[in-house]
Amino acid sequence: MRTRLIPTLLIAACALFIASCTDQGEPVAPAPCVFDLTDPAGGSELPTASSVLIRWTSAEAGDSVALELHQDSAKLCDIAQRTENDGEYLWTVSSCETGVGEGFSIRVADADDPSCGTTGDDFTIAAEIETCGFAITQPAAGGDFSLGAILEINWSSTAASSTVLLELHRGRAKLCDIAVVALNDGVFDWAVDDCGAGLGEGFMIRVADTEDASCESFSEPFGIITPPTSFANDIQPIFNGSCATEACHSVPFPACGLDLSAGLSYSQLVEIAAQCDPGLRVDPGEPTTSALYNRVTGSGGVSQMPLGGSLGPQDIEKIRVWIAEGALDN
Repeated sequence: MRTRLIPTLLIAACALFIASCTDQGEPVAPAPCVFDLTDPAGGSELPTASSVLIRWTSAEAGDSVALELHQDSAKLCDIAQRTENDGEYLWTVSSCETGVGEGFSIRVADADDPSCGTTGDDFTIAAEIETCGFAITQPAAGGDFSLGAILEINWSSTAASSTVLLELHRGRAKLCDIAVVALNDGVFDWAVDDCGAGLGEGFMIRVADTEDASCESFSEPFGIITPPTSFANDIQPIFNGSCATEACHSVPFPACGLDLSAGLSYSQLVEIAAQCDPGLRVDPGEPTTSALYNRVTGSGGVSQMPLGGSLGPQDIEKIRVWIAEGALDN
């Protein structure tokens, strides 16, 4: 019995030894390089210029990957020739100048072994989504606008609703509403008002969408100033009461050929040579070289007008300021 058992055990041991040697001699195949692209998902629609995360997982791949944009299985362009293999890449969506459409896909591959890679499912690249915004062109930076004058506010807009609100601010502090609801047509005529804040600098116009207050824009800072002297409202009434009389500067025989009647006076004053005095009757911007101012003040050795009594100081100052401001026909 013992004699038969020993040869059997020896044969079994040798068989195990031979099998072990044979197993150790066979080469072990390396694990394959694998990628799985998960985003963008198949069937998704990506607006042009939007930011999208490309996501993937990998096994047995290198430290860097290459990303490509394809359409209908054909490569269009490189998204990234080499980027870290960390599983995600922020992509600003672009169709590589082929235009929007369907059938786009992304391929991710080992940057050093292009054969190790995968292509994701098809998606669509859509037109860029416009965001709501305004651009105010008037009032312009550094401008000064007279209190009470009509200022045309101008703006342009994108992706905004049909109506806007307009406000006056100083700095970013709101002073008052200019218009609670106005057509978004880019134009609004505003009678300049400081809303009780006082004249000065640092005023701004705010334009905002009536349906989305976060869609807004502020103009550049501007100033609101004292309005210029009005010829029609401030100067002509002085002439009417003290000068444009039949015995002086009115028909039939206006003194020195100067008729100061309403409708005639401005055209006979501004930049017109004086007949009875040296220089111009009114030299815009230069009161002291204007015959009119010298006559009402009695300066320069001439007789003070009007005859029989001088103008009051306030009226003389109005004439001086009007000439100094450029003698406007306003």
